[in-house]
Amino acid sequence: MRHLTFSAGLMAALALLPGSAAAQGSVEQQAGQAPTTCKVIYVLDGDTINCEDGVTVRLLLVDVPDRGRFGDEARAFVVGLLPKGTELRLEYDKNLRDSQGRWLVYGYLPDGSLLNKRLVERGFAYVEFSAANQAKLGELRIAEQAARRERLGLWAQ
Repeated sequence: MRHLTFSAGLMAALALLPGSAAAQGSVEQQAGQAPTTCKVIYVLDGDTINCEDGVTVRLLLVDVPDRGRFGDEARAFVVGLLPKGTELRLEYDKNLRDSQGRWLVYGYLPDGSLLNKRLVERGFAYVEFSAANQAKLGELRIAEQAARRERLGLWAQ
């Protein structure tokens, strides 16, 4: 019995190795289905948005506190920019999804501005480093430095 359990575990682990058919298939499937827009249904928190068709997006390279004063203020800020029904244009980097299945995106508001950057500029978000996703990292770090200098939001104390 122990031999069967070990064999099943080994087979499952091998299927997930980079280069395996299972791993390649899942990446190809994700790439083909990546939405280009998000029609907002609900802003879950400052960096996570629920869209039509069961799509959930997570803003890349930013980390907004989930709770407390700044988390609530960040969520209210995003709700003000993205009321229900607003369309957010989505852009991707190297990793398309996170471990929870959310699409990892740079979100562009109807006016063309980058939502990720707007959050950082106002002091609602920290810049979160990602080894894989770095297309907008420099731009966001500059915005964070400016928010720190001006002591906005998270940097007010």
